[in-house]
Amino acid sequence: MAGGNAAGDKLRPFCILKNWSETDPITAKYYTTLCEAKTILYMSDEGFSNQETMFNWICHFNKLTWRKAAEVQRLGSPSLEEWFGYSAYVKFTEMMDTFDSNQLNGGMEREDGHPRIWRWLVLGGATGRLSIGIIDYCLRFDIQILTLPAHSGQRMHPIRQGPCQFLKTRDLNKLLDVSRYQTDDEDFVSVFQRQMDRKFMTGQLMMGFDDSSIWPLEESRVLDYLPRPANP
Repeated sequence: MAGGNAAGDKLRPFCILKNWSETDPITAKYYTTLCEAKTILYMSDEGFSNQETMFNWICHFNKLTWRKAAEVQRLGSPSLEEWFGYSAYVKFTEMMDTFDSNQLNGGMEREDGHPRIWRWLVLGGATGRLSIGIIDYCLRFDIQILTLPAHSGQRMHPIRQGPCQFLKTRDLNKLLDVSRYQTDDEDFVSVFQRQMDRKFMTGQLMMGFDDSSIWPLEESRVLDYLPRPANP
């Protein structure tokens, strides 16, 4: 799972593996190499993103994007705990428990007097993994979720319009081949990290947001993606 913003900053990659153990020699090498490359390794029994994995990725998004926000830096870079009273990886036990009512009415100030510092999370094709707990979490941390309409396909998706355009079939096949036939010189982890470094570059991320019309926002181009009747 990968992401980035319109300024060209990429999130640390979030690599989901199935049935690994730090004590196993091969997976221990995965773990060490990925962490040294500042990649987050996450284990899922299913081997793909589910609600639990999605929640952990959004916690990862919350932690990394908070300190990059220009307004946060202008205010002296307070931590999430200092600003919200919660750490990034907190789980709320009940919806509306000690909930700030201003977060439902769109008020520009929180009950504690802090201004709202909004962050947009643009998602494409992941709405089935958004639980009430995830939505609750995002509301509490002033994260607005923007889900792309199904009809837009790939054209409104910044990552698919940018970095993924450069991820060729031969690169994917190389990853698959290396994952099947481990070698000492070039294993899956090193290939994975090299592809992430090559494809998620500043210019490619900025191009993706620009071409998708998400940012800078171009309403006319977004409306052009809407399906129209054959005989209006």
